[in-house]
Amino acid sequence: MSEPRTPAEEILRVLEPDEHIEAVSFGRWGGFGEEPSWADESPPKITPEVMGRPMLWGEAARLLDDPRWRIAGDYGLEETFALWIWTNRRVLFVGCYDGATWLAGVPRNPTEGMPRLVGGG
Repeated sequence: MSEPRTPAEEILRVLEPDEHIEAVSFGRWGGFGEEPSWADESPPKITPEVMGRPMLWGEAARLLDDPRWRIAGDYGLEETFALWIWTNRRVLFVGCYDGATWLAGVPRNPTEGMPRLVGGG
C-alpha cells in the first residue's frame, strides 16, 4: 500500500470496516497556533472562518485534499492542523508527543475497554 499523499487519505486509511465519517472540525495550525510555513506561497484553504465549525465530510474532504501538509509527523514542531473527526464509531483527533503527531481516537459512545494515555504517557 502506498503512502498517503494528503491528510484526507491519512484519515480514510485509519477507518475500520463499516466506519464512516460524520463530521470534521478544524483547529489551529501547529502547537502554537502559528500559520503554516507555506501560507505565503498560497493561502491555506483552512481559514479562521471555518475553524471550530463542524462540517460534513464532503466539505472537509476538499480542505483536507492538500498535499502540502500531513497529520502524521516526526518529532520536532507540530506541522498539522488540530482536528476532531466524528465517525459512527469513534472520535478521532491528532495525538502529539514532543512534536510527533498521529491520528488517535476514542470510542464515540460508552463502551467496555481499557482507556490508555494518548501522547507521552
